[in-house]
Amino acid sequence: MNIQRLDAELFCPRCRRETTHALEYAGDILLRVTCTECGATLRKPVDPTWLLSRDLLERLRTKPKRLQAEWQSTGALRFALTVPVRMTTKPFRLYREIKENLAHLSGADRR
Repeated sequence: MNIQRLDAELFCPRCRRETTHALEYAGDILLRVTCTECGATLRKPVDPTWLLSRDLLERLRTKPKRLQAEWQSTGALRFALTVPVRMTTKPFRLYREIKENLAHLSGADRR
């Protein structure tokens, strides 16, 4: 899952003026808005498990198209040689990614 941070000029109720705010997105879902001047934070309650499930289902849905594009761009032989190794290591890479994302999202709720 891609966590992005963007800056925007928004009105801060605590500062009572427009200030720069940090917006954190997980995919297309806004997780948190933080004023960079006073630190006031508005969090949107999001279940990390739901968010990760949604992301994984979307990636699973688009996998055939991405595999076909890779096949066409790299060639059949190279694709066929790399797939067995990637299939073997994928469960471990997926586990590590989920663990890191859950830790990040859970930490986002505590800030």
